[in-house]
Amino acid sequence: IQDAVDGFGVAFKAHHESNCRKKLGLRKHDPSLWSELLSLMGASDVDFTLFFRHLAQASVASDPNEALKTLADAFYEKPDQDKWKIWMARYMGIVKEEGRDAKERVAEMNSVNPKYILRNWMATLAYEAAEEKKDYSMVAELLTLLSRPYDDQPDAEKKWSRLTPEWARGHPGVAFMS
Repeated sequence: IQDAVDGFGVAFKAHHESNCRKKLGLRKHDPSLWSELLSLMGASDVDFTLFFRHLAQASVASDPNEALKTLADAFYEKPDQDKWKIWMARYMGIVKEEGRDAKERVAEMNSVNPKYILRNWMATLAYEAAEEKKDYSMVAELLTLLSRPYDDQPDAEKKWSRLTPEWARGHPGVAFMS
């Protein structure tokens, strides 16, 4: 047991770095790039799930401005463009330097960055329909949707792969943690 306890930190770090690398579609983990990204995201009003999913498409953009346009739908408010352009230029430079096949990179990123997650506002809608109207169709819809969270599901995209709706933002128990 002691060996397992002693090795936990090393194993956790290795798995964490591997996951961070895959989320960015890189061959090698870059701790400073990751740290800068988390700082930028923390200072911006951004949806992390949407951001990482959209980053796969941004990674094939021709320049940082185009890449940031691809990410626009992940932000609640327009972010500090100058800071984001600097990070994006650095990221795109690493992507280019690695020379990895774009389709391979995007596929790996999409395999670790879900398109759909259960958000509090989604659960609230399903719960209210079931509780108040005895309509369980939305529960079934979410179950189907979330059984394939990494897959593109075009019929569900506009409804479920989006920012928290205005009605739910700031609504305790609905927006917090959505």
